[in-house]
Amino acid sequence: MRKNKEKVVREESGSKNSGWKVVLEKVKVYREKKHQERVDSGDAELPVLRVGTNKRAVRILWGLMIASLAFGIYKNFTAVDTNTVHERMVVEAKVQDTNELENFVERFAYIYHAWATDQNARSERQELLKSYMSDALAGLNGMVIGTDCPTSSQVLDVRICKVADLGDNAYRVRYMVKQLLTETGSDETASISKKELPVVATSQQMEEGDSSTVVVDDFEGTQTGETAEDVTEQPELGTELSDSADADVDAEVKTSYGDAVTLSTETVRNEDGSVTTNTTRQSYFEIEVYVDEAGGMVVVTSPTSCGVPGKADYNGKEYQTDGTVDSASMLQIEDFLNTFFGMYPTATEKELAYYAVPGTMDVIGADYVYDGLYDATYYKEDDQIMAHVYVKYLDQVAKVTEISEYTLTLEKGDNWRIVAAE
Repeated sequence: MRKNKEKVVREESGSKNSGWKVVLEKVKVYREKKHQERVDSGDAELPVLRVGTNKRAVRILWGLMIASLAFGIYKNFTAVDTNTVHERMVVEAKVQDTNELENFVERFAYIYHAWATDQNARSERQELLKSYMSDALAGLNGMVIGTDCPTSSQVLDVRICKVADLGDNAYRVRYMVKQLLTETGSDETASISKKELPVVATSQQMEEGDSSTVVVDDFEGTQTGETAEDVTEQPELGTELSDSADADVDAEVKTSYGDAVTLSTETVRNEDGSVTTNTTRQSYFEIEVYVDEAGGMVVVTSPTSCGVPGKADYNGKEYQTDGTVDSASMLQIEDFLNTFFGMYPTATEKELAYYAVPGTMDVIGADYVYDGLYDATYYKEDDQIMAHVYVKYLDQVAKVTEISEYTLTLEKGDNWRIVAAE
């Protein structure tokens, strides 16, 4: 009886479970049907794959993305301008100190170009040359002055003209030497007259076929256009000799033999009947000097005669009044310049500031007297007026006329004023 009862209960339970299953199946079918209807009508939601945000890999990826973004923002604000810069190397010429080299050459020239008539002096000269030249080169140059040489030489001046770096510690030096050459002999061998002097013309005169003009030079300057008969000026040394009771100046001539040598000759008759000829000569030479690492120097070539650079062809800017400045303005400018240059020699900085922009005109403080303008020209450049003038001054000390040249830029405000000067 009991077993049957349990059987019945199980059957009832089974029936109940079966009922729930049926209900669930119906619900499932209903949902599928409704979902299908929504799909057919287009209202169904698409399935979305959801990834958990708490996973380690996801957190690492998010960290990398945030770090990259932060780094990009940082570089955007701190990055240096990366425009391409083209570098250019500037090679500056090294200023080389040649004072020691020039002093060495000057000392050498004073020894080399001076000699005496007696043998002892010549031997001493040759020994001194060994301090500047190799023994072989010193011996070779010592022989150029023979035992029968009638002249003695005194070096009056040496000037360095040019120093050229040849590389490998070698230098070429050009220098000028001024000598007083003295020779004493008989009247027949030593006398000189103006008629015996050659007539030397400039290169321009030679091209034009004019040989009637000589070039008369002295150490300080050059004069041209004098004939041989006009050259009678006496040198300072000749004047000194002519004051002697035992001497009589016979003739004196200055003439030029090109650019390399200038001669000034004076003949003096002595009481014993002999004649002394004093010749002042200016010559140019070149030598090569070797300088070792320790600073030691030696002349490695014999002094070789050379010339000096000739006159350059130069055509400067031509200034002329072109009509761009009216006559009334030119009169005003001329009055202004006369006033300015009249006070300029003795003007102070404060006084100059009234007439010129500070720093434009230098304070000269000279004992000059203004003597007017010479060959003044006026023209316009842009909105400014240019004035090119020659100014004549009388030098109260030297007692000569000085002509100064200025190119001035002028502007007019309340008054005319110099704003630039060349």
